[in-house]
Amino acid sequence: MKIKFIDSDASALDYNVGDIYRGDSMASKVSNSDFLELSFDIRPTSNIYVYNKSTGRMEIAWSLYCQDVFLVVDPETDRILYTSKKYDRYNRGSDFMNELREAIDRGFAVPSKFELSSEAEFMDI
Repeated sequence: MKIKFIDSDASALDYNVGDIYRGDSMASKVSNSDFLELSFDIRPTSNIYVYNKSTGRMEIAWSLYCQDVFLVVDPETDRILYTSKKYDRYNRGSDFMNELREAIDRGFAVPSKFELSSEAEFMDI
């Protein structure tokens, strides 16, 4: 799976992880390589750099603060893999960076809508 970074406006606040993105993709960049071939470097300067592990070639250089909502999308399906919507664009600090790193580490896996929450409760009938 390749990945696409999208700079989105406030209209993307209506989307959640797993939704199909139908918004504007004018300001976007798609990786040339598959996700498993990519290395991610998130800088404290609020930039993310994506490199090909084999060649060392940079595929994406992206500012994480230039948009209302930062999205990561599967370009083949337009399914949203990550959204920064819960973080104000001017207040994306360590919590945002940690959450983004966790999403990358789990391979932007989108939980199934049928997975049970750990907080699920069952009642006897």
